Amino acid sequence: MKYNIKDIEIDTTLKVVKHKHLDTELKGLNLKFFLTLVKHYPKAVRADTLENEVWKGKVVSSETINKRYSLLSKALIEEMGQAELIKSLGDREYQLLAQPIEIKAVNEFPPLSIFKNRKILLFTLVLTALLIGAYLMFQQKDERPVLIDPISGKKLIAPED
Repeated sequence: MKYNIKDIEIDTTLKVVKHKHLDTELKGLNLKFFLTLVKHYPKAVRADTLENEVWKGKVVSSETINKRYSLLSKALIEEMGQAELIKSLGDREYQLLAQPIEIKAVNEFPPLSIFKNRKILLFTLVLTALLIGAYLMFQQKDERPVLIDPISGKKLIAPED
């Protein structure tokens, strides 16, 4: 799924969070922490949920989670220019403050329904390659170079080797 929050683009499938206009993106634990907040919006996310989703079930201290929250908050402000996007609610809960707006996917390429069968696709590609090869082969003519006499302007045929 793809979302926008202010000037931030979020792709939960590719796990990418980047600024629309700046050449910057979130990485590592900051990325995982932020994606977890996006996933659970508008609910507050408890520390045990963060442990499961960000740290893959490892038990981490409150200080570790608070430090990661601080680092993410700093990254959002300094690198993404987004102040007050996340908030610590105390009692080991964190929340995303702005609503992620889902971007509806647009098919970039029309479905190739005619080529559902791989054999038909392969046959079409091979036939096309053969036709192009035959065309190019017949375009080449076995002609000797033609020389033009500069004085008379008549065509002279070059002698064979």
